[in-house]
Amino acid sequence: MLRSPHSDSPRWGVDVWLFYVDEYGNDVMQVDQTAASPTLKQGVPEWFILAAVGIPAHSRSTLAEQLRVTKARACPDWEQRPWKDTEIKGRDLRQGMERLERGAPPLRPSGFRTLNKKSMRWLCRDLGWAFRKYRPIIYVIAIDKRALVTRENAFQPVAIAYTFLQQRLALLVEQILGPSEGAVIVADEQTGHESSFRKGMFHHVRDALSRQLTTKPNFELLLDKPVWVNAHLSVVDRELLQLPDIVAYSSAAACMSGSAPVGIHYVWEPTSACMALNWRTHKVPGGGFTIYPKPEAYPKGV
Repeated sequence: MLRSPHSDSPRWGVDVWLFYVDEYGNDVMQVDQTAASPTLKQGVPEWFILAAVGIPAHSRSTLAEQLRVTKARACPDWEQRPWKDTEIKGRDLRQGMERLERGAPPLRPSGFRTLNKKSMRWLCRDLGWAFRKYRPIIYVIAIDKRALVTRENAFQPVAIAYTFLQQRLALLVEQILGPSEGAVIVADEQTGHESSFRKGMFHHVRDALSRQLTTKPNFELLLDKPVWVNAHLSVVDRELLQLPDIVAYSSAAACMSGSAPVGIHYVWEPTSACMALNWRTHKVPGGGFTIYPKPEAYPKGV
């Protein structure tokens, strides 16, 4: 963290990019013991998604304020409520819109229960406008656990996802932003992930997978692990952590259906426009949207 020479209070320098991350699914790889071939146990999520939304540090406060204004339009008394009552999640946007289409009010979050179809669409448009206005750099790492479970000695999905994200961020800093700039991963507190980073487990996976790369990322350009924030205390960062949640959910919808999700509540059009391009193909697959193991084809419209 950089400090101002004129103040004892910490501040982020303008040459730092903050990549806020969130997940969809979980790391569970339980197999069906009755199946003839390695198969995920019924009920285990088939995908693990890690989404990262990157902004320059000088946009941190202004983008968070943009999200507060968005909430105020949807729920005028939101500041008098517990923060969880207006926390925006991708799953709730979809379920709320679907319930409104059936003539029922949204259930979650509780602060949005008074929304109608028109105001829900305005909420989704406002969120899309935030992406269009601030133009974050987005990376999505999608781990197909159905394919991964068939591989012998496969690494854990979360370790693979962080490896690919760190590879891309290191190359982004070195080849695009310039080595004088930096990229910091910011995540909500995850005790299990913190422990794995601290014990070096994720670094072991990163080293193993990175040996296969022709272009070696310079990981020294990144911090060795994410900055973990407490959503109850970090009032600015908890607003920004809503953005990767939206991206992770819509990306999971694309992976599960085989095509880009349709519906304003997915906020897919403005978020996908911010996804980074692959260095060689100049396309999103293999760049801002990566599936591992590599599939025969990416979802249509990605």
